[in-house]
Amino acid sequence: MTADLTCPICLGRAFSQVEDLRFSVPRPQGGAAGAEWFSYDILSCDACGHVMTDRPYGEGFIENLYASPLEKERWTHDDREPYGEMIAFARGDLDRALAAGEGRILDIGCGFAKVLQQLYAEGIASERLLAVDFRRQVPDGIPFLECNLNGLDGSAATGFDGYAFAFCTHLLEHTLDPRTFLRALRVAAAPGAGLYLEVPDHSLTGRDVVALSNLWSPQHLHYFTPESLSALATSCGWSVAGNESSLFGFVPRVRLLLRAETHAAAVEATRDSFRQLRALRDALAARLSRESGNGPVAVWGLGTDLLLAIEGHPKLAESIRAGHIVVFDLAQRGQSHLEREIGDPDALAAFDGPIVLAARPANTRFRMREAAVAMGIDSARLIDVFDEA
Repeated sequence: MTADLTCPICLGRAFSQVEDLRFSVPRPQGGAAGAEWFSYDILSCDACGHVMTDRPYGEGFIENLYASPLEKERWTHDDREPYGEMIAFARGDLDRALAAGEGRILDIGCGFAKVLQQLYAEGIASERLLAVDFRRQVPDGIPFLECNLNGLDGSAATGFDGYAFAFCTHLLEHTLDPRTFLRALRVAAAPGAGLYLEVPDHSLTGRDVVALSNLWSPQHLHYFTPESLSALATSCGWSVAGNESSLFGFVPRVRLLLRAETHAAAVEATRDSFRQLRALRDALAARLSRESGNGPVAVWGLGTDLLLAIEGHPKLAESIRAGHIVVFDLAQRGQSHLEREIGDPDALAAFDGPIVLAARPANTRFRMREAAVAMGIDSARLIDVFDEA
């Protein structure tokens, strides 16, 4: 099975077996007790150490799970529930989302939608709330969207696009592909939206955890730590604003407060670089035009930058056709361009006029300068627009 597995954290494909998880399902036979046994390999990614099982649940798992009402969850000996504490952890971002007045507040993989029930009890209008799950288990009064959560991939409308804040608790460890799922939530989020993400914390162990919690469950496909969950979230485009590892009763949990912040720095840096590239080619075109107005000018290097400069400034093509600008290029010498033969750079020493270096990469221009020295060309005749910029 490991040949078909991919680590959701680092996308690694090599795994080592850690343990063998065995569990049984009662199968009485002929009046005698019996059991059908199943076995999962617990694996770790050889690259990043993420722990996961070797097989997803079958297609009928969701139908079987929701065939009867979900059981009440137990978190503590005294039957306390964590939903108010979840809201408190997210309160600042949640209040900002509510104050904005736009976008829904979601509970993804909601089960009974206990978080939304509490928000509704606090006076949040039901129109701002939306429970999302495979099957409906939420009470009347809470809007519900049935959704194949394992089918979310960010490529299609979700029914909750533009949401303002979402709670996603104890769902990610059950998903077939946590990376695709978290990325789809990021794509669907409104700019600046928040996400409260909680999963069992695999790094917290102890007698109560092992004896009382359902950490080692055949329904759990992935076992996260604070570090691996944060790494996954950031790799899917989320910014981590809060990270806590704790026990609630006997249930170990890691919870993150995530934000769908705009990652404009890299985009703007790219745009700025391209603006500068265009400016450099404009400067090359302007210098060639100016020099050719005073007499013949040589341009050395028929590459990307000169071709794009000609494309952006069609009058350069006219000057080349008229012989006012003479093209020289080592690789294409003897060929024709714009109805003119491309000269051999060895002939530049005999050219009577300035020589414009049209190759932007520094290594290429350095070699041109060295070649010019070897040919005895006066450095004062060389015009390096890119170096001047």
